[in-house]
Amino acid sequence: MSRPRASRIAATLLAAAAACLPAAHADWLVTRDGARVETAGAWQVKGKLVVFKTAAGDLASLRLAEVDLETSRAVTAEAGAAAAASEEAAKKPPAKRRPVRVLTDKDFPRAASPAAPAEGAADATAKPPEAASAPATAPVLQVASWEREDDSVDRHVAIIGALRNTAAATAVDAGLVVSLFDEAGGLVASVAAELATTVLPAGESAGFRADFPGVFAFAAVKFESNAMLLETASEPAAAPPAAGQ
Repeated sequence: MSRPRASRIAATLLAAAAACLPAAHADWLVTRDGARVETAGAWQVKGKLVVFKTAAGDLASLRLAEVDLETSRAVTAEAGAAAAASEEAAKKPPAKRRPVRVLTDKDFPRAASPAAPAEGAADATAKPPEAASAPATAPVLQVASWEREDDSVDRHVAIIGALRNTAAATAVDAGLVVSLFDEAGGLVASVAAELATTVLPAGESAGFRADFPGVFAFAAVKFESNAMLLETASEPAAAPPAAGQ
């Protein structure tokens, strides 16, 4: 058998094997306080951290001490079983339905038109005016306090303070960007602050520090925070979604 023909046969066999593999399903991490986070692909234990990719594809991590590995494996296995069951159900042909008679407006007698309401009478079917739209929600993470720290040796300033989780769920992959501006409103510098922890349970705070090398004067400061909320055990948990949904 010639080498080109053997290569074509091998490629055909690999494609057939890939088509027989089950569809990928989401993996899950469960923290010791009952919160869950969906991961894109398998998570890995590296030293004192559990490293994973979020559903959005961002790289993140949790402390190993905060993760229930046994429960995480069990939930991941349940998700895989649910995905396999969904795939099997999709392969079955739909059940045949009995023909149903379609009724039209001609099949129903017409009722007499109601009398018009007297002038000035209230219309009971009138809809109440729509309520005003709800105000925009506040950020999940808020700076509870901050202060300026001057380093006379290195001739730079630092902003230190506390970042608080105002949501009712645990926030992970927390981040904070601190920006300094001059008196004219121009940007002096912007850095990502160092957080004491990137996992903040509901209502708790974490310290932060942002150093600005070479900067020793500014007129205003601005904070921009971001985080991802975890599903809490107190809320009714929905079944993990099947792959591709």
